[in-house]
Parts: sequence; C-alpha cells; structure tokens
Amino acid sequence: MPLPRSRFALFTLLLGIAIAVIVSAWQLSWRWALQGEVVRTAKQLSLHAQSIDNALGQFRYIALEAANNEQVQQLLHEPTQTRTNRSNRSLELYSRRGGSNTVFVLDAEGSVVASSNWSSSDSLVGHSYSDRPYFQQALEGQASSFYAASSQTEQADYYFAYPIRKDQQLVGAAVVRVDLQPLQAQWGGNDSELIISDGYGVVVLASRPQWRYRYLFPLFDSTLQLLREQRIYGERRLRPFHAQVSKVDEGSDLFQLDRRDSSAHFLRQSFHLPQLNWTIHYLASLAPVYGFANRVALSALIAILLLALIAALMRERGLKRASRAQTRNLLEQSGKRQQAIINNTNVGLMLLSTGGEVRFLNQQAHRILGLGDQPHTSLHFNQLIPEPRWQAAESLPPAGTEQPLLSTEVWVTRSDNSRVPLAISIRAIDLQPDASYLVTLVDISRRKAAEKQLQSAKELLEQRVEERTRELEEAQQELIQASKLAALGEMSTSIAHEFNQPLTAMRTYLASSELLLQQGDNKRLQDNLRLLRELTERTSTIASQLKTYAYNRPAERNPVNLVNALQQVLPMFRQTIDQQGVNLIVRQPKETLQVAADSGRIQLVLTNLIKNALESLQGCDSPELVCEFLCHQQQATIRIHDNGGGIEVRHINRLFDPFFTTKGVGEGLGLGLSIVAGFIRDLDGSIDAINNENGGATFSIQLPLYEPRNQNATIKTHHTG
Repeated sequence: MPLPRSRFALFTLLLGIAIAVIVSAWQLSWRWALQGEVVRTAKQLSLHAQSIDNALGQFRYIALEAANNEQVQQLLHEPTQTRTNRSNRSLELYSRRGGSNTVFVLDAEGSVVASSNWSSSDSLVGHSYSDRPYFQQALEGQASSFYAASSQTEQADYYFAYPIRKDQQLVGAAVVRVDLQPLQAQWGGNDSELIISDGYGVVVLASRPQWRYRYLFPLFDSTLQLLREQRIYGERRLRPFHAQVSKVDEGSDLFQLDRRDSSAHFLRQSFHLPQLNWTIHYLASLAPVYGFANRVALSALIAILLLALIAALMRERGLKRASRAQTRNLLEQSGKRQQAIINNTNVGLMLLSTGGEVRFLNQQAHRILGLGDQPHTSLHFNQLIPEPRWQAAESLPPAGTEQPLLSTEVWVTRSDNSRVPLAISIRAIDLQPDASYLVTLVDISRRKAAEKQLQSAKELLEQRVEERTRELEEAQQELIQASKLAALGEMSTSIAHEFNQPLTAMRTYLASSELLLQQGDNKRLQDNLRLLRELTERTSTIASQLKTYAYNRPAERNPVNLVNALQQVLPMFRQTIDQQGVNLIVRQPKETLQVAADSGRIQLVLTNLIKNALESLQGCDSPELVCEFLCHQQQATIRIHDNGGGIEVRHINRLFDPFFTTKGVGEGLGLGLSIVAGFIRDLDGSIDAINNENGGATFSIQLPLYEPRNQNATIKTHHTG
C-alpha cells in the first residue's frame, strides 16, 4: 500500500539525513587518510631522491678522477701503446670500483683512445663520439651529463663527462656511461610507483616500462622536432601521458589514470634533482585511502541500520499493542455484523451437531419451516426435514475437510400442513471445539412455479414447431418438383445443343458432297464421306453417352489417343477459328499419350473446353488458343490456354457447380463444365482452372495413363445429373 504523504516525506527526510551522514563520514575519513598518506609519501620521496642522487653522484667523481689521471693526460698529449695499455687498465679499475658499465677517454677529435672494456668484444676503442652533446660541452670546458636511450633495445644510459686539460689546453674528455636498468629494477611496490622525467618533462625512467617516453605536460612542435633531431630517445615516438591531475596542496596532487578504477588513482609528490636536471615523481596508490574511507562509510551505514532496526522494533512493539486492541474491537463489530447478516439473509441457516441435533436456526429458517417462536434446542434434523435421513456421525464427511456441497431438493410439510419445496445444501465445517454441519435452506416455490410454466410453454412450442416443420416439408416437395421440371427443360436444351453441332456439320458436308459429285471430284468426295461417317459415329457416341449419363450405367474403358481425339474435335470449330482469326497452337509430345477412357467422353470434354475458350477470345485483338499435352509420372495432362478475358476471381471456386453461369438469360444453363468435371472424376482424373499472368485462363486436366492390366475396367458414372 502507498505510504501517506506525511510518512513518505518523513521517510524521505530520514533517508536523506542517513545518506548525508554516510557521505560526510566517507569524505572526512578520506581526507584524513589522504593527509596521512601525504606525510608518508613525502618521506618516501626524500629517501628515493637521496638514494638516486647518491647512486649516480659517485659516477660523477669517477669521471673527474679519470680526467685528472696523469697517465690519461700523458696518453692524450703523446699517445703510445704503452701509455694506452696503462690507461686502459686504470680505466678498468675505475669501472670495477664504481660498478659502471664503461669508462672511456675521448681525444680532441672525439675518438675513443682508451676504455675500460678494451679487452671485450664490444670495446669502444676506436669509436667516434664527436657528435654527442656531452663531448661538445666538454670541449667547451664544461662538465656535463647526458641521458641517452638505445634505439634497438630497452637499455637507457646516463653519461658524465669532464674535460681533460694538459698545460691549460683542452686535449679530450673523460666519460663514464652508467646503465640505468639495475637502478630502475629496484623501484615500485604493491602500492607505489616511481617515475623520473628529464628537463623536457619526458619520462626517462619508470617502475612501469609502459610509462617511459611519455611527456607529462604538453610540448611545442618545435621542441618535439628538436628532440627527434638530437635522438636522445632513439627513434621512439613520444606520446602524451594521459592522466587527470588535481591539486591537493603545495607539492602534492591527485594523479588519476582512470576515473572508473580506484586502483589507478595515485597521490603524486615531486622533487627536482638540480645536478641531474631530473624530476623524481613518487606515486602512492590511493587504494588504501579509498579502502579506509569505504570501511568508515560501511561502519556508518551499519550503525544507521542498527539504529533504524531498534527504532523499527520499538515501533513494531507499539503497533502490535495497538493492533491487538483494534483487533478486539473489530471482532466485536464483526460478530455484531455477522449476527445481523445471518438474521436478515434470505437463506435459512441451520447448524447441526454430528448427531443431527439442531444447535442454531436463524430467523429465515424459522419462517421457511413455519416454526414461529418454537424453541429449537430439542429438535432433530429429521423432525424438521424428513428426507434425507441423518446418518451416524462416523459415516458423514469429516468436519474441516474440503468436501463438495451435498445438495438436494425436498418437499417439507410445515406445522400448518402446508407443503413447500426446499433446496437443501449440507457442508461440514470446523467450529472449535466440536465439529458441526451447516445446512442452508432456500425456498424454491417461485422457481418450481416458473419451471411448471416453462414446461407448458415448451410443450406448446414443440407442437407449433412440428406443425411448421410439416408445412416446410410440403413447400420443399413443391419446390423440388418445380426444380425437376426446370432441370428437365434445361437438359433438353443442352441435348439439342450437343446434337445440333454434328448435324449442322453433316448438312454442310452433304451440300459440299453434292457439288463435288457434280464436279466429279471423287477424291474430295471420299474425304467428305469419311468425315460424314465420323460425324455419324460421333452422334451415335453422344446418344450413347447421354444414355449412359442418364441411366448411370457403367461403360468400358479403352485406350484413347488424346491427340487423335483433339484432331476429331477441331474440324467442328474450324469455321469459328478462321472467322475470329485465332492463332491455334497444338503442342504434341514425342510419345503417344493413351488414357483409359472412351473417346466419346474425351471428345465431349475437349469440345466443351474449346468452345468456352473460343467464346472467351471474342473481341480479342490477337486471339491465341494453345492445346498442350504433357506426360509426367504415369499421368497425362491436357492444358487449354487462351489469352481472352480470363475468369473473375470470385467465380473460380464455382466454375464446376451445376447451373452456375456468367452468361445472360437464355445463353446457357451452366451445366457444361459441371458435366465435364463429372466425366473427369469418372475417369479417376482431376480438372482445375487458373488465370494466366498475361491474361486469359488455363484449364488443366490430369488423367491416368492407360495400363493393359486395367483394360477391362469399367467407368462408374457419378457426375452431376
């Protein structure tokens, strides 16, 4: 449930105070721990600075001693092999004493004339370093130091150089080369890092190798170009050091490499080494500082939660006391309301013991049973309601269990001898300390009266339905008789249509034969007589088919050549085809297509489809009729294509229904395609019609190919008719 507005405001206020306390505790503890870390970091920085200065300072004095060595000065003044050997050994002693890599001497031309590694394979003797800044400064009479990094390896060296004078004349320079890798390897720890930057701000040494050769503050392009020319850092490309710096106090700042990762947050303190022109930066990890602040904030959170828990427990205790008092009041009010509901309900309620004794009757039960003011304490259930008989307590459903309602309807005789119908429902309930049964009594006198009226109305309705049904059956019989008469007239027209076509052709051929006989053209006369014979056979076949169709008698199946059947049908339409200018295309297969049928039915099917196609082509600019024969998987397919007007989509599913036609009144009965579909089904085939994408329609017929073992089969007619 949503909190009241005042409680929500109080909760929000307390939550805000708790958050403010936790945040303040975290900030104060963080600052306190940070100040301690500043003091510790300053001490560590001083120790590291002194250690680095001492470690490199000794090599400066070695370079000075080598420059003042008498043997070295004599070698530069007047070089001999003996003086060279003595100088090499002296320089070797300097190198061993200081632990440096190499001590060597350059003459005035910048060539190495003596070196501490004179006996090793990588001896510097003979090498020229005239272009090195430390040599050029030494020739100017200045002591110098110089940092240089190798281009091929990660090695970094530091050079100390002192000028060598002989009789106040500069004759060369003594140089000490110090390998910085051992010094760098000692740095760093679990919670601190150390980096050293040169005068340009470029990191030359670092406890993390990936930090080297990055500049800590922006450099001008001219400065970067100068550093590339001097090749101080080899061929390496200098990159900026991406870090966010915020000042803490004088000499300290926060150095953040990644804001999202507390382990990349450092406290940085810096110290400048003037003699080396280096700046040492000590980075102390702030993870301990954040950890301490988080622990303090967590402690504050736990303390607040404990206080909240104590307050909640105290409040819960007070609420329980108030709730118990409120519950007692509610129970009293609920008892009064329940008693009022029970006394004023329209349902009679009866409470029974397991033995059937009446413990309670509400006012409605008194009224329904006609008890008046008669006491009920000594009554038994069956004294009031004879049926059903009350059984022993052990045979009844146990009280308190989920049992379906035990319902029945009975007639009860009241004390005034009036009878009333009751709906009785008995259910076991658990009323401590004893089990009981609740009986509900409903007076159903009105329902019984309504049922009686409903039964009378039902009988009357059934009688009227029977009368109406008889009237409808009589009207249906009259309608069927009228339909039979109409179908007989339509069938007569269809039969006349079927016979008129061959008879018209016969009259034409007879007239032509008379002319040919007069002309003496016997050959053409024989052709006409042959065609007349075929038309006579066709007429006989039509009569036979009509007889078969009418009487539903089976006919024999014989092999029928589909192409020959088409050739016998086309002459009847030759005149129509020529008059309409139809482009007739017949596509014949290579093999002979024979189906198990009779030629008369096949010709009737083809005649009907070609006739419909020619009617569809009337008024077409470039009429075309294609008769195609295909064979696939023991099935012969006949397709009749045309490019006429096609079939309306709403008519496709009704094409083969009896008496369905799109022609005008008197132009057709709609039996042609229905008869064709019946013929095809008789031959175990199928027929369908679709519209072509480019206009027109295609009728496809599938028939099984003729097989010799089925040649004696009969055709069972079941077409419409």
